[in-house]
Amino acid sequence: LDALRKFGVRGVEASIERAQWYAAPDIYSMAELPEPPLNPAFDTGMVGLSEHFRMRRGDLTVVSGVPGAGKTSFVNELTSRMALKHGWRSVFASFEQRSKPDHRRALRTFHGQKLEKMLGPRELADADEWIERHFRFLVPTDDTETSLEWLMERMSTAVSRFDPHIMVIDPWNELEHIRPRDMTQTEYTGWAIRSLKRFARCNQLHIIVVAHPAKLQRTREGKYPQPTLYDIADSAHWANKPDAGILIWREGPEPNLPTRIIVAKSRYHTEIGRPGAIEGIWNEQTGRYTITDDGGMRGQI
Repeated sequence: LDALRKFGVRGVEASIERAQWYAAPDIYSMAELPEPPLNPAFDTGMVGLSEHFRMRRGDLTVVSGVPGAGKTSFVNELTSRMALKHGWRSVFASFEQRSKPDHRRALRTFHGQKLEKMLGPRELADADEWIERHFRFLVPTDDTETSLEWLMERMSTAVSRFDPHIMVIDPWNELEHIRPRDMTQTEYTGWAIRSLKRFARCNQLHIIVVAHPAKLQRTREGKYPQPTLYDIADSAHWANKPDAGILIWREGPEPNLPTRIIVAKSRYHTEIGRPGAIEGIWNEQTGRYTITDDGGMRGQI
C-alpha cells in the first residue's frame, strides 16, 4: 500500500519483481545445499573384487546364496580383511554361529593363515589380541526375544561403546520378525530395510545383512540353480532397496568346488564399483579364498 501511494502502479510492480520467496521447508536451490561430507569407498583387499565392490560407511549390503554356498565364510573374510587393511571394527549379530568357538576359530585361522589347531601359543595370543581390538559380538540369552526392536537397541549400544565401522546381521531369517497385523510381509520387510538404512546413514555404519533365499527347486542332478536377489525370502525389496547385493554360489556344498562371488547390485557404480563376478576356491587351511578367475589378477586373497 505504501509503494502504491508513493510510486504508483509501477512502484508496486517493481516491488513484486524484487520480492523474495519465504524459505520453504525441504526445498533448496543447488547453491543453498551444503557440500556432503567426504565418504570414501575402501578396497576390501580381496583380489579382483575392488572393481565390483568397495566398502563405504553408511551403506547397506545384502549377501545371499543357497545353503552351504559359503555366505558366512565370505562375510567373515570380508570383515577380517577390512580390519587387517584399514583397522575397521565390526560387530557380529550371528544367530547360526557361536562366538566361541565358531567365530573365534574362523578369526584365528584368518589371522594366522593356518588352522587354529596348528597355531602356536604366540600366534594364538597375537590373534586374540587382534580379535579383541577389532570385533564385538551380540549374544542373546536363551530367553531373549531377538526381534528387530531388540537388535536396533543393541546396535545403538554397540555404536556408543565400540564405535564400529561394520555391523553384520547373520542371518536375517533367524530374527523374530514381529509385524503389526495390518502390515503385510512385503510392507514389513520394506519398512525394516528402510530402518536399517537410516540407522546406517545416521551412525556411519556399513550394515551387512545375510539373507537366505526362498526354497529353490534342485535340478535333476540334485544341484541348486544360481539364485538372484529376487529369490531372497519375504520380499523383492531385498533386490531393490540395498546399496549393494552380493550372491555367493557354487554347484554343491563341497567347499573345494569353485565359488562365484557375484556383485549383482550396485547403486553407485562410480563410487563403490560396477556389478560383476570373481571366482575362487575356499581355502579352509587359511580361512581365505584363492582366486581362480579375477580378470587377470590371479592369486591368494
